[in-house]
Amino acid sequence: MSTDYDRKGIARRLAALRGERGLSQAAVAALAGCNQRSIAEIEKAGSFSVRLLRDVAAALGVTEQWLRTGGGTKGAPPGSGATRGGNVRIEKRGTADRDVPVVSWATAGAAKDYHDLGDFLDETVRVACDDANAFAVIVEGDSMEPDIHAGDRIVVLPNREAQSGDLVIARTRKGHEVYFKKFLRHGPRANKVRLMSFNTQYPPLEFDLSDFRFIYPVAVQVRYYNRKS
Repeated sequence: MSTDYDRKGIARRLAALRGERGLSQAAVAALAGCNQRSIAEIEKAGSFSVRLLRDVAAALGVTEQWLRTGGGTKGAPPGSGATRGGNVRIEKRGTADRDVPVVSWATAGAAKDYHDLGDFLDETVRVACDDANAFAVIVEGDSMEPDIHAGDRIVVLPNREAQSGDLVIARTRKGHEVYFKKFLRHGPRANKVRLMSFNTQYPPLEFDLSDFRFIYPVAVQVRYYNRKS
């Protein structure tokens, strides 16, 4: 790394940005495709590669120049569609504008696509969302902790194509397995899929793209819900 870099400034900006996004070091590492120690090293004003800095900036939706110097255009926040993977945010009361139906994890596993979900809805979440077919799924398990917990509602956008680096709900054709993971496409023809957890106790999962019935991007994380009266 160049000695001209302001390591302490980079450390402060990264730590502050994580706080704004509500992300742990482990979550940032998962989004950037590195390990938590690398993020911790940056925040201690230690050594790091130019490539790592670029990957971290892209994962958090800011420009490398801003992260490196604090100058120039900062960039778009997670969820704007301009990032590789920081597309989860906590929706606060008062900022929402429409009701999105909620389904259980088991219901999501039984569905072939979002058209099969209509008969199973018993609650809604109110969020800002422009996808007419958006729905929310109740998270199960701890694979996305410490940032996303069992019981959280995640809003899914079936009318948008998932991009490599997004957080997604993915359902396999065989076995009806449903996964909430970070989605990465790779391989010579981008026909291989790697699903990654925030929780480092869970190893990455490898699939062919054709193994999935659907892969829908996740737009919003919600930690409250409204039951229908």
